[in-house]
Amino acid sequence: MPSQSGARPVDEREFAAITAAALRADLSPTAFVGTAAVAAAVGTEAPGAPVREALAELMQARTAVVRVGVAVNKLAAKTLSGVPASAPQLVAAADAARRSVARVDAAAENVGRRLA
Repeated sequence: MPSQSGARPVDEREFAAITAAALRADLSPTAFVGTAAVAAAVGTEAPGAPVREALAELMQARTAVVRVGVAVNKLAAKTLSGVPASAPQLVAAADAARRSVARVDAAAENVGRRLA
């Protein structure tokens, strides 16, 4: 007779998925399952969830853009004070801006894919 709770043991594929998610969240499988259950009960994402990971990458990419902005502002202040920025400094700033924008684009696309 099946249990009244409807619970069933997980199969090997499901356990492998749980273990992989637990590793991403730096938790044991048991701790991950408990944390995921609480997250589901309160309507949030479990640690290590793909959407949470994608959001973390987007936030890190945003931080990188802010750093580039600070560097560009320093170059602008230097130039406005009468000391022109060198060509290598300008090229480095432009390259850093290009990389940061590409990182934000990739992270935003990843979040969009996971939410679609």
